[in-house]
Amino acid sequence: MSYKKNIHKKQKSKLDALLGIALTLPGLATESQASKPIATTPKIGAFYGSYSEKRYTIDKHEASLLMPVSPDKEIEITTVMDTMTGASVAGYFPSYILPSSIAGERVGNSSTDPAHTLVEGVTKQSIVDKRRQIAAKVNYYIPDAVLSLDGGYSTENDFQSFFTNATSQWEFNKKNTVLEAGLGYAYNIINPAKKNTEYLYAAYSPNYSDNKGHSSTYKLHLGVNQLINKNFYVQQTAELTHDKGFLSDPYKAILYVGDNTLNWPDSTDLVDVKSGAERRPRKRTTGAFVTSLVHYVPRFESSLHFNYRIAFNSWQMTSHTFDLSYAQPLSYGWELVPKVRYYSQDAASFYALVYKTSATSALYPYAKDLRRNKASSDYRLSALGTIGFDVTLSKKFENSNLKVSATAGYAKTSPTYGFSKSKGPKNPTADYTRKFIAVQLTADLSEKAPPQKTNDRMTSRSGAMFKQGTVTLQPLSAILTPLSLGKGKKDTKFMWDAQFPVHAMEQNMYKNQRALGFGDGYRNGIGYHAELGYFVRDRLELFTDLGFTYEKGLDQATIIGPQAFKFKSRTTYNTGIGARYYFDTKSTITPYVGAVGGVEWQPRAKAAAYTYPFTDFTQFLVVGPKIGDFTIFKSQQLFNGSLFAGFTYLFKENIALNLQAGLQYHQQNKRRMITIGGNNYTISDNKNKFIVPLNISVKFSF
Repeated sequence: MSYKKNIHKKQKSKLDALLGIALTLPGLATESQASKPIATTPKIGAFYGSYSEKRYTIDKHEASLLMPVSPDKEIEITTVMDTMTGASVAGYFPSYILPSSIAGERVGNSSTDPAHTLVEGVTKQSIVDKRRQIAAKVNYYIPDAVLSLDGGYSTENDFQSFFTNATSQWEFNKKNTVLEAGLGYAYNIINPAKKNTEYLYAAYSPNYSDNKGHSSTYKLHLGVNQLINKNFYVQQTAELTHDKGFLSDPYKAILYVGDNTLNWPDSTDLVDVKSGAERRPRKRTTGAFVTSLVHYVPRFESSLHFNYRIAFNSWQMTSHTFDLSYAQPLSYGWELVPKVRYYSQDAASFYALVYKTSATSALYPYAKDLRRNKASSDYRLSALGTIGFDVTLSKKFENSNLKVSATAGYAKTSPTYGFSKSKGPKNPTADYTRKFIAVQLTADLSEKAPPQKTNDRMTSRSGAMFKQGTVTLQPLSAILTPLSLGKGKKDTKFMWDAQFPVHAMEQNMYKNQRALGFGDGYRNGIGYHAELGYFVRDRLELFTDLGFTYEKGLDQATIIGPQAFKFKSRTTYNTGIGARYYFDTKSTITPYVGAVGGVEWQPRAKAAAYTYPFTDFTQFLVVGPKIGDFTIFKSQQLFNGSLFAGFTYLFKENIALNLQAGLQYHQQNKRRMITIGGNNYTISDNKNKFIVPLNISVKFSF
């Protein structure tokens, strides 16, 4: 029987991971390889999920490759890219303070004075964040056991994480019992993105540059899996997690009444009240127990799954999770899996909507005493509950070893759904619905052994994979950029030159998206790349590539100084010439090295400018009439090139899989000045000169 387990938590679907994307620590939540027969052929997987709620959306892309490297070892490489766009709630403030343009929902019964009723301080549609992650794992199979070691790197605009995990699984009792143990560690760096005027009125929100630091996470996992009989299976796991370091959200603010007797960080006087940066304890220990039951129903050839998880931590938060699903196979390889889920959590001991430093507060009777380094109004730390359901429909194509599944779901979160009911006003941010959809694909690339004999253009395992005179074609490459070298985080940066005491008078001109294509390895956008090659001699290939990248401009009005701008979308084109040399390893896995150089043709970058009452805060975020259209950059050609290494796996007579990584350089635009509407702006190309892209592609030979 196959057992799929995670080092730190019960087996969970990709959609469950998507729902927790904003809260889950990268790397420590990735799935571990189960104790199962070693893969004999390469396997690939792809996943896309979209999650939306009232203020933001999340798109998740994931790709994986599992490949055997010896009779008892296999490697797995996984890449993840998440993009989040939308708004957030920075804090809760008296209604008389916030302009209507950034005021969200009101907090009912929060104050005895209607003018001091709390409202959400909303960031509007100013958040564009992306997480890129790459991880590698090695599984080592020994009799009745599997040992795994993995590690990876995850990066966001304001967050980096380095992580590693070690797991072991041991089979006993004729493989009816599996014991498992694992350790995990992550080191995280928090460096908040520079604040801009679209986030929140500067006087009310914290100074992000001071809210930074690092944290470490340690995890221990123990578990036992027991097959009771041929129809009943039980899992029981225990988890222990310890976090220490900077655990606060650097973008969240708190509100308190009374004197600043604690010298609270980023404290700002707002007449009757004060605001400051949230501060959470620098340590947190979490324990959890997970019970999973699986019952097979022979009459319908189906299975019923039940999971219960209880977790509790040193912040006095206790949570309960119940999952119930039913898997029903249908005819012709179809399967239907409905699922229901309930989640409840208590509030953290230091959570409150408003605090006080005095004995009482006439304005806010439910204000909590402010304690040093213990204050947060983040709704994720409040008492709440969630009820949700989803349905998954999958189809397995036996002839092609391909499985495709699609999931759609809905969930409702509310402060009234939890087991515990907090006293005082309910947080409106914790009352929302969410919808999600996902598509997943898994494929076994071959069930047959690699060819031992080939035609005159292919050689045996002991020779070069491609002979002189062979023509090759790579119709599509998937390229990810897991690591960038240098400080550059944005693409083309547009800055107002005037000195003004408001942060970040600068904006990126294009949306922070990367997907398929050669161009997206160093530009933001969605592109396509094709490659044509020719072997001029055995193991030496010359190739040329052609591609384009569509760069989506920021079409929502973006405030930069005393004016607002909308940046036009554009398409860039790429060409390059390169060479690869393949080493003869007398195996179907052949390593290679190579180099490529090319040119990117960029069309003109254009923007529409609008007036903006920069100094009139009563008109905050209100854009005025259009000034006109302007050319930001003229059309130009930029050089790019890279050195790389990789390997090719031949799994069909004329089809191979390429996995490649390298160091890539690209030329930057020259810094220039431009005057628009009497204001001076500086445009600088801030994209990284050097990056380390990962390239996965399928190659055909003729």
